[in-house]
Amino acid sequence: MKLVRLTLANMNRYLAQILDLEREVTYPYGDKFFKIDHGKDYFAFFERLGKLYYYIFVDKHRVAGVVAAVLRTVPSRIGIKKIWYYCDLKIHPDYRGQHLPIKMAYKFIYEIC
Repeated sequence: MKLVRLTLANMNRYLAQILDLEREVTYPYGDKFFKIDHGKDYFAFFERLGKLYYYIFVDKHRVAGVVAAVLRTVPSRIGIKKIWYYCDLKIHPDYRGQHLPIKMAYKFIYEIC
């Protein structure tokens, strides 16, 4: 399995699978569940937060998981700080239980930070 950064050059190859995964994933809320729809421009919300690094875990040509890592500039008690905000983590049901979020985090830290 390979961790791939989504770019304009490869976006069309994976976007349909990313959107399918978004439609499939539900989030628990008490004893109920809800879904999130990011609208027509899936990445706009994350881009507003800071510098977006969007990664997908690809198994052959299949998207197994996704995560958005956003480099944000935020105020703190000791001045302006840059922090990573890790969000939009989704794992395809066929790949759950394989510890992909941990693998994604390790690869992200090793390759980016």
